[in-house]
Amino acid sequence: MHQPIHRPDRHSSSIAAAMLVLLQAAVGAAFVLVLVTDAPDRTFLLVGGAILVGAGAFIWLLSRHAGGLKDSMLWVFSRKARPEPLDYAISRRPVSFRRFGTNAPPSVDQIRDLKSGTTNNWVPSRTSGRASQH
Repeated sequence: MHQPIHRPDRHSSSIAAAMLVLLQAAVGAAFVLVLVTDAPDRTFLLVGGAILVGAGAFIWLLSRHAGGLKDSMLWVFSRKARPEPLDYAISRRPVSFRRFGTNAPPSVDQIRDLKSGTTNNWVPSRTSGRASQH
């Protein structure tokens, strides 16, 4: 059996505060139920037992490893057969660099074409001799 992980983190104070609020609410509810009912001893025992069972379930959930708990909850929610684990190998692919354009200054014809056409167009004209950037 594996040991629970005891690592303090930023969420421990919020969990402690939530547990304190839940404990106060449970004690308050038990106090009100004991005052209202005709048989306070039996009501107190039932509410106290429910609180202990809830606290035990919460402690059990916190002590379980996350992966094991996830697997058991998945078994409860979906009882389908588990897929076989994938067999794969990590390999490195060679890096391919793309070249864009011709890296040459525009020719006189291209400048004339740009001057005669609209300059608000980012798409090169079909008549230009420059290579596309795709």
